[in-house]
Amino acid sequence: MAIRRVGAAALVLAAALWVATRAAAPAQELRNPIPPSSDSLARGRALYAEHCAICHGVTGRGDGPLARTMVPRPADLRVHLAEGHSDAELFDWVSNGIPDTGMGGFADVLSEEDRWHVINYILTFVAGDR
Repeated sequence: MAIRRVGAAALVLAAALWVATRAAAPAQELRNPIPPSSDSLARGRALYAEHCAICHGVTGRGDGPLARTMVPRPADLRVHLAEGHSDAELFDWVSNGIPDTGMGGFADVLSEEDRWHVINYILTFVAGDR
């Protein structure tokens, strides 16, 4: 009887893990639906100046006016973008923030479309295509 319970528990756990990994898969496949046109980059630049530059600095180096007061310091976006983070990761961080840092989420501040415009703009901080 105990063996059946262990087997049933293992089956339930395996099913839960399968469901969890399947639910996470579409988020990793998330792609920016907005092409980096001149209009998108202009919108992203304006939004970045208004909401991001205070911490990340004008060129994304993590050297904005508030940066020296923050622990940990804001990320140097050029480094993180050069690491090749996916659109899904960037969108998650802009939307939801990053725990245990000063990076708050902007899902309640910026529309989904505007968050994608900001991502298009910050990608200009690194040379070349991803």
